[in-house]
Amino acid sequence: MSDHMEQNLSILTPRQRQVYLLRQQNLTFPQIGAQLGMSAATAGSTYRAARRRLRDAAILREAPSEQDMRPVDFPLNRDELEAITGALLLLQREMCRKAGLSSAPHSPLPPRLARVTALLHRAQHALGQADTALSPR
Repeated sequence: MSDHMEQNLSILTPRQRQVYLLRQQNLTFPQIGAQLGMSAATAGSTYRAARRRLRDAAILREAPSEQDMRPVDFPLNRDELEAITGALLLLQREMCRKAGLSSAPHSPLPPRLARVTALLHRAQHALGQADTALSPR
């Protein structure tokens, strides 16, 4: 098994990993269930959960295209920027969870997670600058 595949499987629970690997050996869900002491339906749902987790992790690793990196003109007011910052924080936490990372991300990050994290920091910095500009001297 390659390091890349091993890294992917490390985000699965032990049970998901067992079911996923048995399914990769072309065992049916009834066969997997019998081998692991679970129903065929449970084996199937465990396998589908593993596939979703692996798919989500693969999406996080995709790098953005050059077209995605073009700047756009999109003015925001402070309230809108606060709402976006809060949403980015929630998105970052969910992406970390799906990538199997701790809530305090570390380097190197998957490309899409790195973009969300950088955008979150930029939004927080812009809010801080807006607060500084509005505060009385």
